[in-house]
Amino acid sequence: MESRAKMSVSSLTLRSGETLEVAAFIRDFFIRAPACPFVVFLPRTLRACVAALTPQHRGMNEQPTVAAKAPAKVTLEAGKDYWFCTCGKSATQPFCNGAHKGSSFAPKKFTAEKSGDAWLCQCKATANAPFCDGTHKGL
Repeated sequence: MESRAKMSVSSLTLRSGETLEVAAFIRDFFIRAPACPFVVFLPRTLRACVAALTPQHRGMNEQPTVAAKAPAKVTLEAGKDYWFCTCGKSATQPFCNGAHKGSSFAPKKFTAEKSGDAWLCQCKATANAPFCDGTHKGL
């Protein structure tokens, strides 16, 4: 039985000596030509990378809406699942109401570790989503 090794390619060196970062190439390809029919002419390894991309990856240049420049104080219940809005368009901030549909955004599911009050991000720029890290102060 023939075994196939998985190959991971992060960059390619072109004949010109220029280095092509695969992830950047694929991202730019979809930003510039999202409906381009010429994907079939890409090398097989790049076609596989393109096929593996989800619509969320294809819209990597889309930015969230700042819902507010202050966190929302919410009361969480330990063990309960919550869906944090990542697009900033939800009318039920900081939680998702489905307003992201049709965009590259998806809600972030999280489970409360303990019951009590928490401050959830509404500027959508935190590095610790869904929790506020004070990034809104610099916006």
